[in-house]
Amino acid sequence: LNTLLAYEETVSPEQVKLFADNAEEIGRTEGINAEMLYWKERLREYPNSELLTMAYAKWLTKLQVQGEATEEQMQSLEELLLKLCKSEEDEVKFEAQRYLASFYIASQRFEEAEKVLAILPDFDFNARHLKALLLYVKKDYEAARKECEQFLFECEQNALICLSRM
Repeated sequence: LNTLLAYEETVSPEQVKLFADNAEEIGRTEGINAEMLYWKERLREYPNSELLTMAYAKWLTKLQVQGEATEEQMQSLEELLLKLCKSEEDEVKFEAQRYLASFYIASQRFEEAEKVLAILPDFDFNARHLKALLLYVKKDYEAARKECEQFLFECEQNALICLSRM
């Protein structure tokens, strides 16, 4: 039946990019509500696609950053990110965790942000950036500065090791 209906479980990264481009064009020409409907239709077509769900979550995050998101959209964003944090794919899981931490920081839910950041690996550049951002937003400027300095020092060491091996 799925074959006859041309149902696909997953969506390729190229298709996700195409959907995102189409959504953006719809948003420009028809407005944000039409763009949201487009995203929701794609998610109904491909309910098991984590890549598509992540793309929609990124779109909702953009609305949050621009201050255009509704309370319902923010609740939906949190639910989507929590679901994606349970992914079997590390890349999806870590990206969702970073977005969830960022969501919590923007929502001033600092304890929840700390819990999410604690489970991300230290080698994750974006997680380290978010840890420093969290400290800064909490007005712990000295700790934020130290976090940035430590991470930059580690990056410099890794670059020197890499260069010496070449």
